[in-house]
Amino acid sequence: MFFLLLTTSMFAQPKPGADYFKGKWSILIKGTPDGDIRMFFALENSNDSMTGVVQDSTRAEISKISKVELTDTSATVYFTAWDMT
Repeated sequence: MFFLLLTTSMFAQPKPGADYFKGKWSILIKGTPDGDIRMFFALENSNDSMTGVVQDSTRAEISKISKVELTDTSATVYFTAWDMT
């Protein structure tokens, strides 16, 4: 029994990384002057970084994502968008 316990291996939880954040994310931004806004971030892996687009509630493209910073537990997405009305 003692040798059986010694041969048991333990596995740690994998870190999320880029694969975790890949896909479509629904985002709700509350309290803007135009009320609450729902957007979608479509993120994908591209070589050693992530790219993607920002979409409105109808899934029309608002902006391209200019930069994505990843940590073990979060993703920071940079984009520029404005309303020309």
